[in-house]
Amino acid sequence: VVAESIPSQKKFNEIQARYNQNERKSMTELEKAEFNKSYEKEFNEFFKDGYVKKWCAKVDRIESEKSGMAAYVKLRCDFPEAEYTFETKRFAIDETLIPADSELYKKIMPLKRGDVVIFSGKLMSGDYSKKIVDLTTSYGYKNKKLYIDFTDIEKMSTK
Repeated sequence: VVAESIPSQKKFNEIQARYNQNERKSMTELEKAEFNKSYEKEFNEFFKDGYVKKWCAKVDRIESEKSGMAAYVKLRCDFPEAEYTFETKRFAIDETLIPADSELYKKIMPLKRGDVVIFSGKLMSGDYSKKIVDLTTSYGYKNKKLYIDFTDIEKMSTK
């Protein structure tokens, strides 16, 4: 599945792994800032039009929002040396929650935590930044977060 992804999820994982290795070598805040700028450019060039197609991940969370009128989805990618999440935006003007009256909502209804899915969609910039890959730090952990407006999510068959 990763081999068929567009743009290549394998290539993104390689960029992410290299980022993680080099980020640990940065000693000062200025070094980290310069380092993040160079990777931000590489991530933006990699995602060009912002669409991902046929990427795979595990379901981390699916929650009801707006009194059952929409769903929030968070997917986790745990590859060796490359961990990141994809999630719908909520609490934002340009939120990407999945409406309850949509076909996509029907597809995600039976999904549960740990299910492996194949998904597609358009990446969005973060709530507080214009970056596609949000390299935020929370609770002492570096969090690679990508907001996405999902166009498709399907459970991967395990044949």
